[in-house]
Amino acid sequence: MSYHYSIRESRRAKHVRFRLSPHEGLIVTIPVGFDVDEIPALIERKRRWLERTTAEIEAQRELLNRDPPGRVPESICLRGIAAEWAVECRNGRPGGGPDFKGQDGLKAQQGPDEGKAGREAVAIREAAGRLLLTGPTEDFVLCRAALRRWLVRKGHEHLVPWLRQLAEEHRFDLGRVSIGSQRTRWGSCSRRGTISLNSKLLFVPEELAEYVLVHELCHTRELNHSLRFWRLVESLDADFDRKDKLLKKAWRYVPGWFACG
Repeated sequence: MSYHYSIRESRRAKHVRFRLSPHEGLIVTIPVGFDVDEIPALIERKRRWLERTTAEIEAQRELLNRDPPGRVPESICLRGIAAEWAVECRNGRPGGGPDFKGQDGLKAQQGPDEGKAGREAVAIREAAGRLLLTGPTEDFVLCRAALRRWLVRKGHEHLVPWLRQLAEEHRFDLGRVSIGSQRTRWGSCSRRGTISLNSKLLFVPEELAEYVLVHELCHTRELNHSLRFWRLVESLDADFDRKDKLLKKAWRYVPGWFACG
């Protein structure tokens, strides 16, 4: 596969950066004075990342076409932790009945989709395999924002301890871990060793979620996709190649109502 790309020169850039945009394609940002003739070779070195990211973007497009957003789901299945919840909406003042004693973010912080023009937040309570959404639940955007916050909290509850357990098991020095709701990345590792995980990992099968955790742990030692990196991954997961291929299509596990926006 060949890639058409556009070049952007930046005075602030110290290194060559690659970004794959659904609308603009591959964007290569280079420092001032960088030799553009070197770009094709750099793209070839990034081929595996480009193929994976392209597949993820295409999968999300297919997902939204197949499963259009706009309606709160009747249930949520998190394959990564083998758990499922029925979803119930109650319009009106945030709160729950006596059967919903397990409060989960009743006064949750407002997200970017909330707080506009005084919009009230939707609250979530969790109990006995059910999620109760209360507040202005007729507003899908507010419900989606609340469910995203809930999933991030689930990520902190499950993904972070899971990652720390793997780090201890394989003797990795693990620093800070963050949980977000990224559009196209399952996870990333910074130069300082901070690992960022996508809360959407909870939607995918356990073996794929664990592969991503192992993948990012390996980046704390090898911050690239060099041969040494893949040898390190293979030493921890001999079946990594099959899982890596499956991961390219794993966005199909993320429901359309959650993937959009």
